[in-house]
Amino acid sequence: MHLQYSRKTFSRHHGLAAAIAALCFGMTGCATIISGQYQPVTFNTQPEGALVRLNGVDFGKTPVTISMKRTFTDPAVQYSLEGYQTTVVSVPTSFNAVSLLDILFWPSFFVDAATGSMMSYAPPFSQVTLQAMAPVPAIPPVPPAHP
Repeated sequence: MHLQYSRKTFSRHHGLAAAIAALCFGMTGCATIISGQYQPVTFNTQPEGALVRLNGVDFGKTPVTISMKRTFTDPAVQYSLEGYQTTVVSVPTSFNAVSLLDILFWPSFFVDAATGSMMSYAPPFSQVTLQAMAPVPAIPPVPPAHP
């Protein structure tokens, strides 16, 4: 069986296919495609071996690299090590320059905003020097009272 298409039908099918392809491409965020929704962030302390807790979840001991979901808020990281003060810092987020490509395909702006891909962690590491706890002074024994 041999099908024949007129030039008008052929052109209409290609136009429809091109429109669908453009829509699909436009609905994917540029930053989501290029940078992804997750970014590796390395955590380290001086001295090493501190427990890393990110938003209340333990992720291991320093040095450790965590694949973190990109967000608009700065995640809170808690470092704890016996004999040292517990330290809480935030991992700063900044605008992901790849998102500027969304100007060309503006619907993708919404995808990048929804996935958090328009943000990135900069710098992609956290280095903290832990402070030793002050030693507890020894209380001298009280001599017995003499009557």
